[in-house]
Amino acid sequence: MRFVSRALGVCVMSALGGCIEAPVDVDVDGVGVADDCDDADSTRWEAARVVEGGVSGDYTEVCEGACAARIEGDLNLSAATPTELASLTCLTVVGGDLIVKKSQALTNLIGLEGLVSVGGAVELVENTTLTDLSALDGLQSVGGDLVIEKNTALVGLSGLNNLRSVRGELLIAENDALAGVSGLGGLVSVGGAISLVENPRLSGVSGFDGLVSALDLLIEANEALASVSGFDALVSVERLDLLDNPALAEVSGLGALASVDADVVVSGQAALTTWEGLNGLKSVGGSITFEDNLTLERLGGFAALQTVGGGVTLTELTALTSVSGLGALQKVGGGLTVTNNAALEDLDGLNALLEIGGDVLIAENPSLSEVAGFGALGRAGELVLDDNANLRVVEGLGALTQLSALRVTDNVSLRGLSGFGALEVISGGVVIDGNDALTSLSGFSVLGEVGGAMLIEDNPALVEWSGFEALASVGDTLTLNGNDALTGLTGLGALQSVGGLALTLNPALSDLSGLSGLDLVGATLLIDRNDALVDLSPLMGVDLVEGDLVITDNEALPTAEAERLRDNIDEIRGAVRIEDNLPPEPEEPE
Repeated sequence: MRFVSRALGVCVMSALGGCIEAPVDVDVDGVGVADDCDDADSTRWEAARVVEGGVSGDYTEVCEGACAARIEGDLNLSAATPTELASLTCLTVVGGDLIVKKSQALTNLIGLEGLVSVGGAVELVENTTLTDLSALDGLQSVGGDLVIEKNTALVGLSGLNNLRSVRGELLIAENDALAGVSGLGGLVSVGGAISLVENPRLSGVSGFDGLVSALDLLIEANEALASVSGFDALVSVERLDLLDNPALAEVSGLGALASVDADVVVSGQAALTTWEGLNGLKSVGGSITFEDNLTLERLGGFAALQTVGGGVTLTELTALTSVSGLGALQKVGGGLTVTNNAALEDLDGLNALLEIGGDVLIAENPSLSEVAGFGALGRAGELVLDDNANLRVVEGLGALTQLSALRVTDNVSLRGLSGFGALEVISGGVVIDGNDALTSLSGFSVLGEVGGAMLIEDNPALVEWSGFEALASVGDTLTLNGNDALTGLTGLGALQSVGGLALTLNPALSDLSGLSGLDLVGATLLIDRNDALVDLSPLMGVDLVEGDLVITDNEALPTAEAERLRDNIDEIRGAVRIEDNLPPEPEEPE
């Protein structure tokens, strides 16, 4: 190693690692350093040595004959013995990285008590005997990452109390004996993520009381972790992730956090019953995901949340009964997903929500009895209500004017859809399918346009199609299929054009009077296997069929009636097939 001497006269350590002038005491005070470093006579010792390059051996030479030393490169102590490490008491600054990796000799870091700053990273990794970091109590700043990983005997971080800043990531991972992280109470800023991962004996996260800023906060897979607290000064982070901490029961102390620029993810917390930790949070730039938290009953910790730039996902929350903690939420830029929540009974906590930029998926919530609580919602993407076994009514959507699509499928208890009284436009398609108890479609009184296809299928209790009095056009095919009890289409009086029309397998359908205003079918007109249908006169206003005309297997429909419709249409651009309907009565012989 190469030394550069800087004789500054008297050398007494300052808090910043430099030298300050001290009174002359003629070398008789018994100070535990070389006499020349304690008075005005430094003729034999170097006041401030600079070691150019890095150090990975010959450790005793660094401070030999020096009052203070700075290493401009890396200091790798992986091969150091305790005696060699203890010789580094004059060291104040490491310009590069400080590395202690796979050491089986060091139980502590005695010898580094004078170290004030590290310009690069600090890596304490895979040291099987290291138990104590107290010798680092002078360390104030780390210019790169601080990595404390796989130190199987390390029980605490009490030696890092004076650390103020870490410019890179703070990673504390896979330390088998680590019980707490309270030694980081002086930390003010972390430029990268704070990651606490797979520390099996870590029971609590506290002691970050002075932390104001960090890029991300990740707490993951700490088996014994019961509580997270002590982030009282933290104002903002990029991401917040709490993942797979099976014993975590309490999250508090994040009340100052006002914004999260990216995502909030809380997943796999088997013991968490309430969420109370983010009462000051006003905005999330990305998404919020709560997933697989089996005991979570309430979301009370979002009382101030107003905007979410991405989506909101609540899924596999077995004990969740309501979403009342989201009462201030006004805008969701992405989608809203509420799925597989066994105990969820209602959605009443979303009364302030004005806009959802993406799709709304409400599916497989077996206790959900009503969809209400969206009284202020004006627009959303696709709305999907699927397989909610106890869902009986959909209401409380009185301000909703626009959807990109609507799917209501396999809700076996659903009786009505009365909550769409302000809905004017659905730019995509509509599917209402497999709702066993649905008796009525009333509730769409001002819907004027469906831009895509419309499928009403396999709703065995649906008797009458009414409630679409303003519907003037369907951009793609309008299909009514397999609705066993459907007798009439009286609620479609304003309908003028459809992309196609398919009336199939509706055995009770006899009244098509709601189609009397229809004049344009943009593709095929199909009437097939409607056993009770005898009259096609409401379709006599159709002027143009741009596809095929197919009228088949309607056992009560006279063939002559089908032929009369064919002859009445001004133009049919496709093929015509009329067969297997009620044949004409044979003429009696003369």
